[in-house]
Amino acid sequence: MSQHGDPDAQVDEFLELERELSAGRRASETYEEGNISEAAKIPASEVPDDYPVAIRTRQALQLNVETPDGETVATYLEWPGEDEESDHVGRLLGALGRERDEFANVYGDRVALDSENGWHGIDAERTAAMRGAKLAAGDESLDRSRNLLAGALGAGLLAIPVGVLSEMFAGLLLMVSLVGIPAGIYLDGKRLEDATGRSVKTALWTVGGAVPLLNYSVAIAYLLDRRVTLSGPTSGEGSERWYKGIFASLAAIPVAVALSGLSEATAGMVLFVGWTFLPFAVYFDAEYVEETTDWDPNEELWAIAVIVFGLFAAVPYLVKRRVELD
Repeated sequence: MSQHGDPDAQVDEFLELERELSAGRRASETYEEGNISEAAKIPASEVPDDYPVAIRTRQALQLNVETPDGETVATYLEWPGEDEESDHVGRLLGALGRERDEFANVYGDRVALDSENGWHGIDAERTAAMRGAKLAAGDESLDRSRNLLAGALGAGLLAIPVGVLSEMFAGLLLMVSLVGIPAGIYLDGKRLEDATGRSVKTALWTVGGAVPLLNYSVAIAYLLDRRVTLSGPTSGEGSERWYKGIFASLAAIPVAVALSGLSEATAGMVLFVGWTFLPFAVYFDAEYVEETTDWDPNEELWAIAVIVFGLFAAVPYLVKRRVELD
């Protein structure tokens, strides 16, 4: 290529060599991810008038993305000229972990999509999250820190039933959980942030994990949120886990009733953990509902409501959720 020292010139020359792409059109379905299959630089005037993202530069970058169903959807980004500024391409390359001179290598890269009125665009933030999850999947240190946290959580949950046999051993298990849960969250959270490049609010989770009794629900919620982060799922898949978490919390009621005849202390622990985990599940699920429907639920208010009213607030939330998603 000419002008070897100029990455921008190399990118321009590469795009000039690409064949002309067909005009974009509305997709027949809504997709949440795909792989970049084609790229071309086009005049901004060729971007469809009803495309939901405004293109303010004279030229645009058309990226065609092949979806899991085999359909190709067109996305458009601003392509700034010498006297223009735009961060569209820079944000995309940053999300893909590529430098400017690596633009020709984006083919096949997996990207997250958002949609509006049949058109699709690339969601740079979720694309970065998917890439981070893929990188973290091969980090064995994350497995060790997760196991440390899970072990501390298990020790705390076993303390009460074990207390029937040995109060001293139960006390030891409680001490392990009191120290191990916040330490495990902090260690794992820092490693997770380093591996994925995302903020997982480690400090906030750690503080919650240091609160006696509440630490069990915090640890469970952290591990579930961690799973969502590392699996790099679509928002719908992530919400499905929290949705099931709501039902798991409500299931603590009949489970506690069944256990009450064997051990009132164990039944009380099950009921307490279910009650304190419920606001986490509702909060994170409501975030998904807000993103995908016209309903704008107040996540904090619903979380407080289920703490105060429990089942009597959770059921109306689930009913409203189903109505909005249908």
